[in-house]
Amino acid sequence: MKITVCGDSITKGVLFDEAKGRYTFMKNSAMHTLQSMLGAVIKNVSKFGCTTEKGKGIFLRNEKHIAESDYTILEYGGNDCDMPWDKIAENPDQAYEANVPEDQFEKNYEQMILETLNLGSTPVLMSLPPLDQDRFYSWVSSLAEKNCPDAKTNILKYLDGSTETIYLWQQKYNDTVLRLAEKFHLPLIDVRKAFLKQDNYKDCISIDGMHPNQKGQDLIAETASDFFQRLCSSSEEETTAA
Repeated sequence: MKITVCGDSITKGVLFDEAKGRYTFMKNSAMHTLQSMLGAVIKNVSKFGCTTEKGKGIFLRNEKHIAESDYTILEYGGNDCDMPWDKIAENPDQAYEANVPEDQFEKNYEQMILETLNLGSTPVLMSLPPLDQDRFYSWVSSLAEKNCPDAKTNILKYLDGSTETIYLWQQKYNDTVLRLAEKFHLPLIDVRKAFLKQDNYKDCISIDGMHPNQKGQDLIAETASDFFQRLCSSSEEETTAA
């Protein structure tokens, strides 16, 4: 089985290393583990900080790999929905847009789906891991405080007084992914559902409130492995029946 992975830091396996004080690439990332679990050949072209806008360019540069792949995992949304928190901290009374507005996010994603199908590979969409809204709020506030001492207060004001606004905003982008999977009748690796089924999914999220920690990456690998094993079993049954 050949798989190409197009996504952002989630599928790249990025984690904030508290000891080093910076983001690092995990040796035992979900996609690295998945390759071993499936015995598959995985070409991972995911990129830290990638949106669907940037992803379209990466996709075009890797069309050869996608055309040679049985499946192409598409995993985007976390960076698309992110907001200019430093500007919000400075002036919370203005209106702001996400890195990629919802309607454009959907168009970009749909374009990659259609191009994947055109190249002869099966698109497999991946849902977004849920945010730890309070950790995320603390994280972006602390970064913005370097230039704005009132960042924490101002950002909370922009959020109408509740960090749940962050969670629900990111969930809207996840809903778009689910809607596209249904629209094109595509398989979905629902890692969000897997996280939310945990006793406390926040144990799977790192200090920044958005990136899965090692436990979270392991959960993504297990969820993806189970998905592909079921997919392969289903295909074998259909072949036998035919």
